[in-house]
Amino acid sequence: GLYALIAADINNKYHRNHGSLGWALKDKSSPDWRGAEAELTKAITIRDRLNITGWRLYEANRAVCNINILQDPRPGDPTQAELSAAIERDLAAAQNDSYAKPMAEPESPTRDPDISNWIHARQQAPPAGS
Repeated sequence: GLYALIAADINNKYHRNHGSLGWALKDKSSPDWRGAEAELTKAITIRDRLNITGWRLYEANRAVCNINILQDPRPGDPTQAELSAAIERDLAAAQNDSYAKPMAEPESPTRDPDISNWIHARQQAPPAGS
């Protein structure tokens, strides 16, 4: 289904196809964090290239993927510092979108548990260089 829609979109005009596949890969019983992150990144790239506003749930969900990738590093993954910076950028972007904000905002009751754990760990960490 989704793979066929993506294959048919030879001009990369439809960010939702990649976004939907990214969510599906993230939400399956055995998540494919790296595959989901790649599809969400493609969705973000298309959305931004076409100057489409909103859709920051992509960033919120990509942050969840990168948090999980950071917890189970594999060869070829970005460095811890790169992943941490990407997570922070995505969470900041998500907080500027009314749909994504509840998933990423520190005080939200509907915040994603992986994001909650990430924010809590960041608050407990000693300042850099100490």
